[in-house]
Amino acid sequence: QWPSLWSEETRGTITESMQNARAGRQVRFEGFCPTAMGEPRWWEVTVSPIKSESGEVQAFLSTSRDISERVRREQAAATVAVEMRHRLRNAHSVGAALLLASAKSQPDHLAFARDVAARLARLSEVHAKLVDTGGGLPLPGLCADISEVFAESGGHLRCDGVPDIHLDEERARAMSLVLGELTTNSLKHGALGSGGDATLTGAVANQALRLDWAETFNRSEGPPAMASSGQGHELMERIVGLYRGRFVAAPAAGGFQATVILPL
Repeated sequence: QWPSLWSEETRGTITESMQNARAGRQVRFEGFCPTAMGEPRWWEVTVSPIKSESGEVQAFLSTSRDISERVRREQAAATVAVEMRHRLRNAHSVGAALLLASAKSQPDHLAFARDVAARLARLSEVHAKLVDTGGGLPLPGLCADISEVFAESGGHLRCDGVPDIHLDEERARAMSLVLGELTTNSLKHGALGSGGDATLTGAVANQALRLDWAETFNRSEGPPAMASSGQGHELMERIVGLYRGRFVAAPAAGGFQATVILPL
């Protein structure tokens, strides 16, 4: 009765996995199969071939682990991401509409309102990409999308020194959050909001990505109070730490610097 309970996708996965197991290779796969009582369950299954002295496969040892709770958390996170994208898009649309409506009675402000509305539209598009990273993202493209939004803020964000690699979905989302937070902080407190420069460079070594963020303030009165601690800093530390990585940040001479190390 078990095959009748499997989803079509699970059937295909099992068929392919068993072909590999018959060839003498250990395989691992995940699939959906409800219990005999009909309760939905997701399983992580490992199949190990048992061989004779001559090397022929005589039997299989199969072990299954219930991963339903993990899958539910992942599905919940995906649902939240979709909702966040929807809310962000609505917020940007409402803001742009209010600006344009207000400017109708003041023609002198119409050009300014249209410019800000266009920026909000670009920001909405970038946020949608950052939230929905299905299939991952190329790192140079991610950096270019973020820097484009703030290109006219007065400061300059350069991402010429990042390695040309493709991040998987989870790491793309983590880096989106970190780079978005660094850029936002810089716009509010640092270089991008005061006409200074910010640069992002990096390299891949020892199966890990290292990114170095550095910015130079353009303020005669000295560096502003850069947010090197608090909720934003803690969030960046936590998201990178989920992948056994590290995030460190501190004021630097005439500016601010941060380093992200993310195992790949």
